Amino acid sequence: MMVVTTTGYIVSVMGPYVGKNNDASILNHIVAENVEEFRGWLREDDVAVVDRGFRNSIDILKVCADI
Repeated sequence: MMVVTTTGYIVSVMGPYVGKNNDASILNHIVAENVEEFRGWLREDDVAVVDRGFRNSIDILKVCADI
């Protein structure tokens, strides 16, 4: 899983995630386990640009936005 800014700057590469993982389950794991202190990277009014593969992560991203 790669975390990349909208300008193409690579922030982090996490994994490997193998098997039956999909984008949403990987992101949910990263947030829940706070991999690389991911939740600390988020700030109020941040915008996450994701594709439909992350639709099952919307709720956990909203929770992070309220932290």
